[in-house]
Amino acid sequence: MADMGRRALDIGPADRCLLILPLFHVNGIVVSVLMPLLAGASVVIAERFTPQTFFNAVEHHRPTYFSAVPTIYSMLAALSEDVRPDTSSLRFAICGAAPASAELLTRFEARYGFPLIEGYGLSEGT
Repeated sequence: MADMGRRALDIGPADRCLLILPLFHVNGIVVSVLMPLLAGASVVIAERFTPQTFFNAVEHHRPTYFSAVPTIYSMLAALSEDVRPDTSSLRFAICGAAPASAELLTRFEARYGFPLIEGYGLSEGT
């Protein structure tokens, strides 16, 4: 699964993943740790997620991608309009663990300027 994802997303040594999910969840361990390490990429483990500090970590660590759940994307999309972070390092983000509405995906992408890729997988499949 990690190798299939690595190939599909073209993850390589120049990539850096910002880990914001718990490591007890398959999305956190496979997508945010195993997949980049398999590709020779790096992983930055963020401190506890808060919507108010998330983009500070993005601007500081310059990840090329991260993975989160729809609730996190909803919280980030709901930030005040004056929050305009530098997201230029991000090639994409992955949304998994639950379905996301098309409206959320569209609104988030339009606001922050990088695509959200919706993933699906079963914990027991890995």
